Amino acid sequence: MASGAGNVSAELVYAVGVDLAWSSRNPSGVAALRYDPDSRTATLIGQAWLRTDAEIAAWVAKHAPADSPAVIGIDAPLTVPNPTGSRPGDKALSAAYGRFQAGAHPANRRLLSRYNDGPPRGEMILAALATQDIGHTPNIPTRGAVRAAFEVYPHAALVGLFGLTRTLKYKRGSAVQKAAALRELARYMAKLSELEPSLAPFDPLPLDDMPHKQAEDQLDALLCAYFALYYWYWGAAKCRIFGEVAGGYIVAPHPPP
Repeated sequence: MASGAGNVSAELVYAVGVDLAWSSRNPSGVAALRYDPDSRTATLIGQAWLRTDAEIAAWVAKHAPADSPAVIGIDAPLTVPNPTGSRPGDKALSAAYGRFQAGAHPANRRLLSRYNDGPPRGEMILAALATQDIGHTPNIPTRGAVRAAFEVYPHAALVGLFGLTRTLKYKRGSAVQKAAALRELARYMAKLSELEPSLAPFDPLPLDDMPHKQAEDQLDALLCAYFALYYWYWGAAKCRIFGEVAGGYIVAPHPPP
C-alpha cells in the first residue's frame, strides 16, 4: 500500500496527529485514532508527550500498523525550500484565515535553523516515516487506501471545523486566561463526536494535574489527528490545500463564510 493508492478503504484506518516542536530539545504532543468505516466512528487509542525524533517515529509505528491505511497530520513546516521570507502556504492560509486570527507563522530555513541543528525538523520526521511506507503528500484520494503524511495547522482546523469567529487564546495571555481557553479547547475536542466522521467519547486529559504546555500539546495533537482523518474522509469537498506542494503548503478546512 502506498501514498496515492485510489481504492476505497474498507479496512480500519489509523489517524495520527503530531504537534511537532520546532526544536528536538522540547517535547511534542502525539495522538492516535482508529477509524471503523462500518460505524463511521473513530476511537482515541493513544496520547503521549515525546521528545526525540526516534521516540515519535516508534510511537507512530506502534499506532499506525504496517500495511494498514494511515494518515498522519503534522503541525510543523514540512516543505521549506525558501531560505528567507514566507512560503506560499503561509501566505495563502493567512489570507483566508487572518480575519479569524488564525493566520500561519512564516516559515523559512534561516528561521528554522535557530531551533534545530541541520535540516528543518519536519524533514527529519518525514524521512523516519518513509521507512514505515508513509509517504509525504497532501494529494490523497478521498477515503482511499493510503499511508500518507501532510502538514496541518490546529488553529485553522478548529476555526474551520466549528465555524469559530476567532481562535482560542490558550497559548498567550495570563495563566488564568490560558487555563480558561485550554478548558474551552477541551470542550471542543469532546464535541468532535457531533461531526462526521464522529470521534467516540473518551476520557478527558486531567488538566489540573499536568503542566499547561503538556496539555496544550496533546490537545493540539488530538486535533491534528482528527483533522487528518476528516481530510481523508471529505477531501476537497470540505478542505483545501493552501499554497503549493513544491513551495510549501498547509491543509485546512474551507474557512467559515
